[in-house]
Amino acid sequence: MARKKSIWRQEVNPMVAYMLIGTAILAVIFEVLILTLAVERAYAIAVDHMVRTPVPHYSEQELFR
Repeated sequence: MARKKSIWRQEVNPMVAYMLIGTAILAVIFEVLILTLAVERAYAIAVDHMVRTPVPHYSEQELFR
């Protein structure tokens, strides 16, 4: 009775291997792009919030009363 070959020992079609590697690289690129856009948007929202929120300015007399 012959033992079944392990899935890791089988021959792999080079075209399939290249397609898998290319897909993984594209997935990483798109994920970095999406995260970059999300961080940029969060930063823009934070800056917009800081600009619209009035910052109280105190004089020295008010601070050291």
